[in-house]
Amino acid sequence: MVHSSTFELGPHTLKVSKTLHQINRNRLVERLRSDNNVPNDSVIVLQGGKTVNNYDTDTEPVFRQESYFHWTFGVGEPDYYGAIDLNTGKSYLFAPKLPDSYAIWLGKLYTLQDHVERYNVDAVYHTEQVSTPFL
Repeated sequence: MVHSSTFELGPHTLKVSKTLHQINRNRLVERLRSDNNVPNDSVIVLQGGKTVNNYDTDTEPVFRQESYFHWTFGVGEPDYYGAIDLNTGKSYLFAPKLPDSYAIWLGKLYTLQDHVERYNVDAVYHTEQVSTPFL
C-alpha cells in the first residue's frame, strides 16, 4: 500500500510532513529525560480518542482525534493507543483489530506494517497486545 509522506485533511488543505510527529516525539523524550523527577525506565502511554455512537443508533458524530495524541503520533482514526519507551526512544502504536468484514466499507484494511510506514513509528501491535513490546 502506498503511503504519502504528508498528512492532510483533503484537497486544497495544508500538507504537513509526517516527520513532524517523529520530531515531536523526540522532543518529548528529550524533555522528559532531562527531568530528574521522571524515572529512567519510564514508558509514556497515550490513549487516542474513542469511537462514540449517537445514543441508541448506529451513527457516529464526526470524529476529532485527541489533540496531544495527534501531536505525538499523527493518527487521525479512533481507538488507538501509543507508547514511547524513554530508555530507547522507540515509539509504538496499538491499533484496533478490525474484522475482515470491515473491508466492505473501508476498502483494503491496513496491515501492522502499513501502520509502521504510515505513521513512522518503530512498531505497531493490536490493542490487545499492549504489553507485548515491554515484556
